[in-house]
Amino acid sequence: MTTVEQCSVDEIGECINRILEGEVDEFEIIVTQYERLIWHVVNGFLFNNDVAEDIVQQSFIQVFNNLNQYDNRYPFSSWVSGITRNQCLMYLRSQSIQLKHLSAYRELISDDYEKEEPDNIRMDALSSCQQNLQGESSSIIQLKYNEGLTFEEIANRIGRSVNATAQMASRIRIKLKQCVETKVRLL
Repeated sequence: MTTVEQCSVDEIGECINRILEGEVDEFEIIVTQYERLIWHVVNGFLFNNDVAEDIVQQSFIQVFNNLNQYDNRYPFSSWVSGITRNQCLMYLRSQSIQLKHLSAYRELISDDYEKEEPDNIRMDALSSCQQNLQGESSSIIQLKYNEGLTFEEIANRIGRSVNATAQMASRIRIKLKQCVETKVRLL
């Protein structure tokens, strides 16, 4: 079996051919070389490490199962990234559908589901939820809402694109909203 260093970008086609010819152990080279890329793509979509780990594994399964469809006229990394993005989007779509069904169910069983809570209860819940944020999530919210920075300024500070930063902020806001709603319901 070749080493990771021997399966360069120019040799990826040969590595894939060996896998397709039955040398499935060669797939470990691809996993080693592209694991970081796949994690990077997944982390751009998801913040839950348990789910992210599942998506990474599903992505590698899809890559393996579809190696025979890879077109070597295009970069392998782009192909792998595309498969990973699709896996993330399928997961997010499934979650969206589940949330819609759950929301409809809640409305059916609870006439007062939409009742208003006093603002101070919601603010206390928001403060509690914010304290649970970690790493970049905490930084983004702090920079956006406490310091009033634009997404462009935040992106420059954290080393991400403006679009990625805005997407992250949107996902964080959704998580904060869900957290607040959960805490308010428990009161």
